[in-house]
Amino acid sequence: MKQSKGEFKLPNHIISRVFLRGSRLYYSDADSRIKNIFQSDPSDDLPDPFVRVAILKWLYDLKNVKGPSEIVGFHQTGSLIQTLSSYGHETTRVKDELLFLIRNSIIISESQDTNFTSYEDLISMNTPGIIHYELIRNIDYLSSCAENVWYKDDFVASKIHKNMAGHGQFSHLSIQNSYSYSKELIEYLYKYYNNHFSFNAGIVSEDEQVNPIDFQSIIVDVDNFKNSLITNEHIELQIGTEHLGKIVSFRDYGIICEIEGCALAGLIHVSELEDTFEE
Repeated sequence: MKQSKGEFKLPNHIISRVFLRGSRLYYSDADSRIKNIFQSDPSDDLPDPFVRVAILKWLYDLKNVKGPSEIVGFHQTGSLIQTLSSYGHETTRVKDELLFLIRNSIIISESQDTNFTSYEDLISMNTPGIIHYELIRNIDYLSSCAENVWYKDDFVASKIHKNMAGHGQFSHLSIQNSYSYSKELIEYLYKYYNNHFSFNAGIVSEDEQVNPIDFQSIIVDVDNFKNSLITNEHIELQIGTEHLGKIVSFRDYGIICEIEGCALAGLIHVSELEDTFEE
């Protein structure tokens, strides 16, 4: 920012990283204010990464509709549980995840009880809930959640693990890996949903059956994000490649170089310079 005299602006993915990760290198649902709505419990007979997002979608779709108390946006817990159960979500898991969302102020409960919810309790989505649901279309959010999801597919888990450990083409927090992680996650979830949660198509009518995620729209978003990498001025260069540069500034800690054909500037640290190098 100093070198550009204040004209340089932080890229959106850097700002998103601050909100999602804080000072942590790896995203953690437990340690972030922004929760992973694709979380599942691997001890369940059928781990369900769609419960949280299904709860949020149900309330999101009804946020402008009057509930049984004639208050807009407040609806009975029993109706939520009954609807989600008909979509194939296990009742106990729905209740547990509903309490999780209430405890983390993503959903508000009329009773304000964070340890128990009855079928008669009225619940509603608040602003953090709306934000969490709409983050489904955010690439940085998807790529962060990809680090915190339980995968049944060892190949996908190993691929993401390899990048997180620094053994991929690009650094862990690179914008290229944001694309890669989000693509792996959404394709995995799409396949998992079709294999385990589409069985009730013959039980629930087409008008009533609603996927918790608009997979096709998100896949398009991810593809569009990939296309933007070609012209994105903040794209990260691949490790190990060589580029021509021009020295633009000398500092006690090294030299600043402009990289030819790229909007990025680079630092050559003083420890990397030969003893015979002179300004």
